[in-house]
Amino acid sequence: MEPPQTLHPLDDPQGMIIFVQILGGIHFQQEKQGRKIALNASLNQQVFEAVSQRPVTPGSGTASFNAKLVWQCDRHCLKLMKNKNAPIKLDCYEVQPTEERCLIGSVVIPLRSIPVVTQARIKSLKPRWYRLIGIENERWRRIKPELKLLVMVTDSQHLNQCNTIRDDVSTSDMSGDEKTQRSEPKPEKLPSNVELLQDRGLLQVGCKEKDVDLFVFEIYLKAAQHLDQLCPGADSFRLLYELFGEHH
Repeated sequence: MEPPQTLHPLDDPQGMIIFVQILGGIHFQQEKQGRKIALNASLNQQVFEAVSQRPVTPGSGTASFNAKLVWQCDRHCLKLMKNKNAPIKLDCYEVQPTEERCLIGSVVIPLRSIPVVTQARIKSLKPRWYRLIGIENERWRRIKPELKLLVMVTDSQHLNQCNTIRDDVSTSDMSGDEKTQRSEPKPEKLPSNVELLQDRGLLQVGCKEKDVDLFVFEIYLKAAQHLDQLCPGADSFRLLYELFGEHH
C-alpha cells in the first residue's frame, strides 16, 4: 500500500505525530506452518498495513515485525481527536497460503491513553504488550495472542531521529528493510455555529456573545430488541448516526 502524502513539513513547530512502532507478537502458534500475520492499523479513517517479516516461528508462535506507523497532525487536530476519544485500532489477521485473511482479533488504544512525550523523554519510554480482544475463534481465545507496541504522541521533529528507537529484546528480529508509513488525520470541520472550547474540552453551539449554555452530547446504546423483525435473516446489526456532519 502506498502511504498518503504528508501535508505538514517536518520542521513545523506546531506539528505533532502519533507514533506506533510494531515490535513483535507472541502466542501466534499456527495449526499449519508457513503463515504470516498481517495488521491493519487505523486512526480517523486513515489506514496502514504491516505484515510480519517472515512466517510465524514454529513452536514459539513468535511473529516478527519491523514497521513504524506515523499519523501527522497539528495540535488543534490532535485536540479534536482526543475530544472524540478516537482510538487507534489494529486488526490482526492470519494470512492463508491463498492470501486469504482470517481475522484473529484487535488491539484498541484510546488516543487519550497515549502519553505525550518530549524529545528528552523518548529514549526512556518503554514498549508494552497489548492482548488482542474481540477474538471469536476458540483456538485463538485459548492461546491469547499479544502484540508488543511502542506508542506515543510527540512533536514532528522525532521523525528525523525515529530510527534511534529500538527494543533490546527485539533487536535480533529487526533485520531487513524498515518501513515507516505516514499520514495526516483530517477531522471533519465543525459547522460555523459550533466552536470547540479547547481549554474546557466542550463544544459550544450558537453564539457565545448571547445567553447560551455549554453542554456535552453523549449517546449510550444499552440494549436492543427484536431487530430481526426489522431485517429478517440478518446475523449482525450496526448503529450508524450523523452528528455535525460527521458519520459514526
